[in-house]
Amino acid sequence: MMNDSTNLKSESAMELCRSCGLCCDGTLFSGAPLEFIDNLAKLEAASIQILMQDEQHYFKQPCPAHCDKGCGIYDDRPKICQQFYCKLLIDEAARDISAWDAHALINQAQALKKTVQESLRCTDASMTEISLAQLWKQWNNSTSAEQGQIYRRQHGVVFMQMAALRRFLDKHFVLDNWCEMKGLE
Repeated sequence: MMNDSTNLKSESAMELCRSCGLCCDGTLFSGAPLEFIDNLAKLEAASIQILMQDEQHYFKQPCPAHCDKGCGIYDDRPKICQQFYCKLLIDEAARDISAWDAHALINQAQALKKTVQESLRCTDASMTEISLAQLWKQWNNSTSAEQGQIYRRQHGVVFMQMAALRRFLDKHFVLDNWCEMKGLE
């Protein structure tokens, strides 16, 4: 199984993760499910707000334990966080992409994210209060075609920038089947 590979736990892999943080900062995911094995008290002590939906505990992204592209509760992080390896990390561990190229893709993703965030600040600062993944989810789940048209008219440039970011993330970082199986959104 690919997740058990020693290459995924190597120092090179950990450096790649520390240089990224997109899975923790609300860019890739709007929330993450928790499992019965997770110590909810320790997570709450780390200022992670535990929520419940459809009898499933979860927490919203960005994760409050994420700091300087690292995890402030690494030893006690939730099971979902321990199990997650992005496509880029798996590709680098399998030597399908060099570490240099992987870092370049992370830098490109960070630049796209920054462009979206700056545009959001200029257009509607209230939209910067939720994660980019949650915002994308809301935009794609608008309740009416009319709502979607109004939004695109008002915020078309930001929507296009966000679509470019999502396409880039889907291509280089997201493992669709794994994310669906684990309930990540």
